[in-house]
Amino acid sequence: MFHTQQVSLPTAHLEHTATRLADGDVLVLGGLDAQGAAQSTALRYSQADNAFLAVAPMPLPSRRHTATLLADGDVLVVGVGEADGRSYRYRPGADTWIEVTAPATRRVEHAAVRLGDGSVLISGGRPAAALAAAAGVQRRDVEVLTSCERFDPGQDAFVAAPELPHARRKHALCVLSDGSVLAIGGKAAGPQGTPQRLRTSAKLGAGLDGWRSLPKLAASERDVCVLQDGRVIGHGGHLFEPRRDLWHRVEAGYRGGGPLLLLADGRVVCFGAMGEEVFDPEQKQWTPAGPARKSPMRGQLAVALDEGRALLIGGDAHHGKAAAWAALVEIDLEWQPQPIEIDDMDSAERLLEMLVENGALELDDPVEGLEELIEPVARLLRFAEGAGAQAQALSRLLVEHESVADFFLDDASLKKLLGQW
Repeated sequence: MFHTQQVSLPTAHLEHTATRLADGDVLVLGGLDAQGAAQSTALRYSQADNAFLAVAPMPLPSRRHTATLLADGDVLVVGVGEADGRSYRYRPGADTWIEVTAPATRRVEHAAVRLGDGSVLISGGRPAAALAAAAGVQRRDVEVLTSCERFDPGQDAFVAAPELPHARRKHALCVLSDGSVLAIGGKAAGPQGTPQRLRTSAKLGAGLDGWRSLPKLAASERDVCVLQDGRVIGHGGHLFEPRRDLWHRVEAGYRGGGPLLLLADGRVVCFGAMGEEVFDPEQKQWTPAGPARKSPMRGQLAVALDEGRALLIGGDAHHGKAAAWAALVEIDLEWQPQPIEIDDMDSAERLLEMLVENGALELDDPVEGLEELIEPVARLLRFAEGAGAQAQALSRLLVEHESVADFFLDDASLKKLLGQW
C-alpha cells in the first residue's frame, strides 16, 4: 500500500513539531538534536523541490512545544524556550518571528488545537521554568496542569478558558464536527510521583462553557484520529461516538502507536513503531500493510500533503537519540488487505479448544462462543508479532469479549503457551 522514498533531512529531530502551511509546504521546528539537546533549527519542506530548506531559526532552542496554523497563514508557536515558555507568530511569507503575549501559565508538554472561530485552545502540560529547573527524578514532582487558555488572533493575546477536570500532559486534543473539543489520555502524576498513563477523557462544549468528564477507557489512548463520520478512533482500541458521548471497545492496532492520518477513502493509516497499518471504520479492524520494521521507530511525525501522499519527519530509532530521517510516502488507495486464511482460522480454533479443554477458558455458550472468537483470535495470531504481543492481545480479547464467562491464565503463562504453540 505504501511506497516510501527517503528525503534528505539536514538535522535530526525528536520532540519537534511539523505543521502543514497554507501553501502545502511543511514547517519543522526545534526538538532534540542528535546529541540530545534542544535546538532552534527551523526547516521548510518544499513540495515543489521535494527538499528541506533552512528558514529563520526559532528565537530560542525548544522542545515539547506546539505549532498551530492560524487562519491568516501564520503559525502560532507556544512553549518556545525550554525554561521560558514564550509564544511567537511565525510568518512564512516574510520568514520572520514576532513575539506575542505569553499565556498566563508558560508551559510545555501541552496540547493545542485551532477552534472553529480561528482561536487556538491550549490545555494542560507542565510549567516550563519548573520543568527546566528540575533534574533526574525531581522532574516527577513538577506540577501537571489542569489550566487551559485560548489565543485570540485579533488581540494577539491569551484569554482564560475552562480548566480540565483532570491534570494531563502529552495528551491528544481534537475538534469534533459540532465544534466541541475532546481531550484524551496523556500522562499525570501517579503514586510517589511516578508518571501515570491516563485512561480518562473529557469534552469541552462548542460554547466553551466547561469540560465534562466522560466514562473511563479500558486503556490509555494518545494516538487518535477523527473519522469522516465524526467518530474518533484510538490506536489502542477505542472508538468514540460523539452523539452519545460513549467510548466503544474495538480491535486495537498491532504495531505500536504512532501518528494517525485520515485517508481520502475514509480509512485511517497509522505510521506505527513497527510499521504501517490501516483501520477500516466499517469493519472496525486494523490490518498491517507491508512488512514490519526490523527495529522500532518512535516519535516520528506525519503530515498529509494531499489525498495520496504523506511526509514523515524525524523520530527515535536509536534508544532515545533523534534521527535525521524523513520520507515521502505514496499511498495506494486501491490497496485491500488479504483475508484471513483457512489455516489461520484452523489454528485459532485448535487453540481455543485446547484452552477450553484445559479449563483455562470458560464460555457462556460452548458452541456459539467458540464460533464468535475464532476470527478475532485468528487475526491477532496472524498480525501480532511474537509470543509476548500475542499473549497481551489474546488476554485482553478473552477478558473483554461478551461470550467469555471467565479466563484463568495470566499473561506470563499465556506467553509461555503461545511460545510453544
